[in-house]
Amino acid sequence: MIYLLEPKEIKPNYSKFFSKNEFHDFSKLGTFKDDLCAVNDYCEIGMEIDIVRQFLTFPTLYDVKYTFIQAVPGTGKTTHIISNANSIMNGEKVDTIIVNTCEGRDDVGNRMNQYHKIPILSKHKQNKLVRTVASYLLNNNDVERTDKMYFDEALMSHPGALLLCAFVCGTTDLYFVGDFMQIPFVTRLPDFYLRYASLPNLIKITSVLSLSYRCPVDVIYRLSPLTTDCIMILIENIATADKTNEESEKNDIRGLCR
Repeated sequence: MIYLLEPKEIKPNYSKFFSKNEFHDFSKLGTFKDDLCAVNDYCEIGMEIDIVRQFLTFPTLYDVKYTFIQAVPGTGKTTHIISNANSIMNGEKVDTIIVNTCEGRDDVGNRMNQYHKIPILSKHKQNKLVRTVASYLLNNNDVERTDKMYFDEALMSHPGALLLCAFVCGTTDLYFVGDFMQIPFVTRLPDFYLRYASLPNLIKITSVLSLSYRCPVDVIYRLSPLTTDCIMILIENIATADKTNEESEKNDIRGLCR
């Protein structure tokens, strides 16, 4: 490739390039010999265009049930999904679990093995049960219809992408698990205005996981005077924060730090 303006960092592989007012597959670069072509960081992946082309027409789903579980850090969002989803190990009809990254997919698969105390799932079975958003939308020829679909860290993806996963699957029972106070979905095209990008603005919170197991004692001690609706307790030497108004059988943890 010959650059008119050589970028500071040349990516080893591009999937797209821009020319004649649209993006093209990088494999067709040789046919644009006399045209000006441009690449940027987006062109390294650029999968959204291929996804949109596959879903220009798709069936409408009716009577969809949405469950939005708001979970603060340390409450066990992934554990909640693993413990509630029908898995491929028990012989029943399985539920699909959608995650955002390949690392998240592998983590969920490994934690499923530990939770159910079973031999390690084969990669094929694991990839059938736990999929990334991008994989599910781009490689949708082998998906199986499931009764339920769970979305881990749901707010890290655009809601439209998650609903497309539901359309592909054909399920009408969706479970969104995430924390709207954490970093939300961020588009890689900052100049492109996205509508309906906030899941909490579209779906009401159904339930809240408020018991966090990730609270150091010193942090709890410092923060406890700042809130009136958060009870600090100690469970098996693990400091936790439980947002509840029921004070029965709760121990004030501030006395432990004096």
